[in-house]
Amino acid sequence: MQSTINNLLDENKRLKTQLSPMLEESVSLRQRICSLNIELQAILDEKKKIAQEVEKLRAQVVEPPLQLLAPTRRSIIISKLLSKSPSIGKRPNATKYEESLDLGLESVDSDMKGLLDSVLSVDQARILFNSFNDWFREDSLDSISLRRCAVCHKIKFEQATPNGSYGLVDEFSIRFGRPTTCPTPVCSVCYAKSVSSSIEDLRGSWWEMLGPNVQLSCPCNHCPAKITFQNRWTLLRILRSSEGKYARAKLRIYERAQHLMLILDSLDPQPTLEARQVAKRLHQHLISGGFMKSLFDLTVPELRTLAKGSLDDADFKLGQFLEMDDASRTLRVPIFTRLLELQKSPTECSICAESIYDLADGTLNEWNTLCQGYSGDWKWKVQPFPRMLEQKCSHTLDQHGRGGCHLLTCPSLDCNRRLEYDEVKLYARQDSFLKYDEYLKLDALSKLPSFRWCLAENCCYGQIYDLIESNHVSCEECGYEMCFEHQVKWHENLTCEEFDSMQENGDPRFRETRNWIDANTKQCPSCEINTQKGPGCSHMTCTLCRYEFCWECLGSWPHSFPCR
Repeated sequence: MQSTINNLLDENKRLKTQLSPMLEESVSLRQRICSLNIELQAILDEKKKIAQEVEKLRAQVVEPPLQLLAPTRRSIIISKLLSKSPSIGKRPNATKYEESLDLGLESVDSDMKGLLDSVLSVDQARILFNSFNDWFREDSLDSISLRRCAVCHKIKFEQATPNGSYGLVDEFSIRFGRPTTCPTPVCSVCYAKSVSSSIEDLRGSWWEMLGPNVQLSCPCNHCPAKITFQNRWTLLRILRSSEGKYARAKLRIYERAQHLMLILDSLDPQPTLEARQVAKRLHQHLISGGFMKSLFDLTVPELRTLAKGSLDDADFKLGQFLEMDDASRTLRVPIFTRLLELQKSPTECSICAESIYDLADGTLNEWNTLCQGYSGDWKWKVQPFPRMLEQKCSHTLDQHGRGGCHLLTCPSLDCNRRLEYDEVKLYARQDSFLKYDEYLKLDALSKLPSFRWCLAENCCYGQIYDLIESNHVSCEECGYEMCFEHQVKWHENLTCEEFDSMQENGDPRFRETRNWIDANTKQCPSCEINTQKGPGCSHMTCTLCRYEFCWECLGSWPHSFPCR
């Protein structure tokens, strides 16, 4: 008996163990059923509300059909749509159809669309309602649906037409260029307004657009897609729908931005995005300060010149590609210098005598103040006259005139001031400055006692000979052998002393040459090289070191005392 009881207790325990998860699962199912019942009730309530709204709309149409918010062609078409389709309540946004009767939409691209929202008298509405088939054709209703614009949030007509033909009341025209990657519905009115607004923004945004073509933002205002127009007439038609008589003025903004982008895209290398942004800020700064005209004030001939010119061409004056210091680096920034404001009257250049209009930039201090934040030599290179030289000379020079600034002295006829290295670097052409810089290096080397140029006919190298044990040296570049002491080809089989003796006693040509040099040349007081005087005055300039001296007394030139 006890054994049987124990078995029954064990069995009961096992059954309880199996029943526990089943009870938990049952509770979970009950909770799920309750949740579904709540959701179902909410759906039924929502459906009931939708049905009530649909009944209200049907009542407005049927009894009587013309008693809408306002009698218009749009309301007549919607009335016909509601009467024709009993299942219209199942369409998306059906509860919002009455919003389409809140008229006040602008006309788009056709007389019919312009008349859609014109308020009619009661008699006119009744006549049009009864003669609907004469002016619209009732079978065309099958091609019309109502769609909400994602921008203005108004319900408008969308008309499906075969082969993309023209829809009589289509307010979502597909004939305008739209991003293929953006399916967002945007009505033609909002589309045209977005295009017009994007074009107005081009005055500043074109600087940072990469590529040769203007790209406008997607009208939906939510995606990164872009719009480009290859046909200006399509763009003009769009602008006319939103701008009216001002459409051509807006189109000119687009075309000028297109020309400017073509110029930047043609540069090689192209300016970086950072350089474009700096150029944008600089031009806006100069324009706002009244020192530059707007890029969009260019005339048509200037635009054509801009499209054909090159900013790297020295003769192309509309703009320059100049270097500007930015933080720890130098940027090549495009600057349209022709647009800088000029003075009312010209100034005569003291060298070429041409009348040149200087910048209307005020005093030197005012110009420096204006250019704060945009450091670099550009602020001097854009000047028609070299303001840096004017600080030290008492005349006016055309910095671009006759290549004068690559000389070592000021090119003015009445000024002999020696130009400093930084001045030559600032105003000379790049090729002239490189030659000038090279000559300075050669001059400095030539003055070193241990430096010798190679004497070989086709070798232009030289080198420093330090700690030489013999005057017999050779060029490391070509191997040409020469005498360090006498600076001649190495005198084979002769020591330097023997060579000197031969020149003194055994070579009459050497004596004749030395006598002629003594009679016709004098040593430069600075570098001691022999110089020969040509026809003219006694003012001498050493061709090697550029030292100026008097031929008669070898004193520094000019001097106020008479020569002895």
